[in-house]
Parts: sequence; structure tokens; C-alpha cells
Amino acid sequence: MTERRRDLLALLGLAALVQLLCALAFPGPLHPDEVHQYLEPAHRAVWGYGTRMHEWHRGMRNALGPSLVAAAFALARGLGLERPWLYLPLARGVVGALSLAGLAAGHDLVRASGGDRRAARAAVLALALCVPLADLASRTLGEGLSTTALLFALLAHARERHARAGAWLGLAFVLRYPAGLYLLLVLLAYARARDARACARALGGFAVVFALLGALDLGLWGSPWHSLVSYARYNLLEGRAALDYGSRPWWWLLPVTAAVAPLGFLLCAGTAVLRRPTLPTAVGLGYLLAMSALSHKELRFALPAVAPLVLGAAIARPAWSPRRARVAVGLAGLQGALVGIFYLATDRHHGPETVLAMEAARRPEVGALAVLTGYHPGYALLHRPLPVVYAPRGDAPEALGRFEALALPPGTRRAVVLDTRRARDTPSALRSLGYVEVRHFHTAKLYVR
Repeated sequence: MTERRRDLLALLGLAALVQLLCALAFPGPLHPDEVHQYLEPAHRAVWGYGTRMHEWHRGMRNALGPSLVAAAFALARGLGLERPWLYLPLARGVVGALSLAGLAAGHDLVRASGGDRRAARAAVLALALCVPLADLASRTLGEGLSTTALLFALLAHARERHARAGAWLGLAFVLRYPAGLYLLLVLLAYARARDARACARALGGFAVVFALLGALDLGLWGSPWHSLVSYARYNLLEGRAALDYGSRPWWWLLPVTAAVAPLGFLLCAGTAVLRRPTLPTAVGLGYLLAMSALSHKELRFALPAVAPLVLGAAIARPAWSPRRARVAVGLAGLQGALVGIFYLATDRHHGPETVLAMEAARRPEVGALAVLTGYHPGYALLHRPLPVVYAPRGDAPEALGRFEALALPPGTRRAVVLDTRRARDTPSALRSLGYVEVRHFHTAKLYVR
């Protein structure tokens, strides 16, 4: 076994273990888009039903990401694995495996850019122990998938395979449209190097993928690049994302990135990051600055910058002493653990409600479900076409009133999932309506009547 293979086997094994621990610790979705932009379209394609969010009504999404998940669902169905509890781990397993391949590309990127074995190992260890990134890595979100494509693009660029780099940048763009920033930053690097031939090859590789996007949209929406035009109109021209989901100050992503990225690792790289600018560092910083110019910001928007910043720091200091590498990795692990504790303490993932909603759907006597939180759990997780009522504005009494007004066949039982911290007066209202608590899981309760 070669030195590289031994290193990757150990590094990727640890990364997979951290991903698994994150999946067990944070069973709920990091963001509703994880379910409604990927899992639900895939479930609808294979089983014929699922939610349809406004992005799909407006034609702002393309078929590539959901098709990856739908292929995994179709394979499970073809093998006769009709097990509702299996579908989410299956989808996350596919995405997580792709992210591990991206980490392997990051390892090779450091070596191809002049970094020694210790620098490459330390960088991958820091990324593997970064809990926010490990949590994102196996989730069906464009931020994680596009980051994997970016790492392959940076590796191809380092190996002077410019057409392949352009194609990977195109794939990152199709998976998440804001990832088009990566292409602009790489083109600036070509311009700075005055390498017109390499730039043309990269643009050619990107053009091939861009043409395939046009074909995908033609088949799905009836016109080429329909999703891209709709996305740009909604987010850039009309500024609807900020109006519909809120805005934050321009500097908001910078402290958020410092909180979630392995800051200790970056500091251990020292002033080398300033003395020796690298393309991954430029991509990470350029992405953050460009995203900071947008009004609407979320924590997950900062996560794609983490990997290029860490890899850029490892490349900027090509030779790492054993002590420096140990300290850098140790600090990364400590920060990752602290962020994981913060995630658990604040319940960012709505895990208890998700677990109880899935349990309610597995009860054959339950014919209707109310989830009195601000999101719909999604039929990909429930795997039953039963009526679901939720409180999109957090108004639990109003949602409960709509749920009680549902006309159901005689003998049908109703189930209610409640986050006890967000609706303190609702338990007494449920008891007065005849609901009985059947399960209490952390901060959520399941009632059945």
C-alpha cells in the first residue's frame, strides 16, 4: 500500500466517523432546503408525491441535485427496500461519500501545490474535525455539493488540467448558482498570470457543463437556462430573498466564518498566508466578500469558504513541523467540539420534532399529522401521503385550529408533534381536546387522539 493510500484511508475513515457522529447527534435538517429542495423532489419523482416549495413553482431550481437523490431512491425501491427509515440515511450516505472524495482531492491539492505530507494530513484532519463542515458534508444541500466540486476544480487547476477545472467549476455552479463566483475568481487568476490559453480551456470546459444545464432546463421547464434566469430575477433583480427571509449587515458572515472555521489551524499557518497568496485562499476570501454584499445571509452560506481557506493556509506554509501540525489539528478539534456542543444546546436542527414526526408516520392508525413548528417535515421522511399541518409563522394555536378543522374518516387518529420550548401553552390546549402524550423525546412531545 502506498504512502498516499495509507494516509487517505486513515484520514477519510476519521472524516466518515465524524460525519456519522454528526448524523446521530443532529438527526434533524440543518435547513428546510435540505428536505424540500432535494429530498422532496426526488421522492416525488420516484413515489409520486411530495411537497412543492415556491422555488419549484417559480422554476428556480434545476434537476441535477434532486436527480442524484432520486437515483438512490429508485435503486432502493428496485431492490425492494421499502423501508421509510432507510431513505434519509441512503441519501446522506451518497452525499457523504462524495464529500469524502472531495477531501481526498483537497489532500492531493496540497501535495500538488508543493505542500509536504504533514501539511496535507494536517489540513484534511482540520477539515474532518470541523463539526459544522462535517455536519454539512452529508446533507443534501448545494453548499456542500458545490464545495466538493470546487475542490476537484482546484486540484485540476494545480495539475494544469484547465479544461477539466472549468468543467468542475461548471458543475459547482449547476449545483448551486452562487458558486459561479468561483469561476470569476479563477478567471482572475488566469488574467493575473496572463495565461490566455489556459483561460480559454477552462472556459471551454465550463461551457460544456453550461450547455448541459440548458438541456436540463429545457427538459424540465420547457426553455433553456430557465432556472438560472428565474433565480437571478428573484434574488438579484427583485431582491426578494432579503424581503421574504430577512437581511443582515454586510459584515455578518465574517465573524460567523471565524466561529465555524478551524481558526486555530489558520492562525498556526502564521504570516505565510499573507506572504504567499494562494488560489484557494483567494477563492475563499473572494467568495466571502461577494456573499457579504448580498442582503440575505445565513450560517450555511459561510461554510463553502472553510475548505479553500484551510487548504490555502496549508499550501502557503508548505513545510509544517510536527509540533505546529499537532497544535493546529488539536485546536481544530477543540473548536469543532465546542461548536458541536453549541449546536446541541441551541437545537439548530429541530432534531426531536423530526424524530417524533417520523415515528408518528410509522403508526398505521395515524391518518393526519400536525407539526407545531415553523417547518413541514417533508414526505420523504414520513413516506406516507397523509395530511400534514404546520405553523409556518410559528403560530401554533392557529395551526392547531386548521388541524382540528380537517375532515377525516371515522376512526382515524390524529397526531401532534410539539416543541415544548416554543409553545408553552399548547400542551394544556391539547389535553383539553382529548390528546394523550405518548412520547417525550428531549424538547419535543408526541400527542395522539
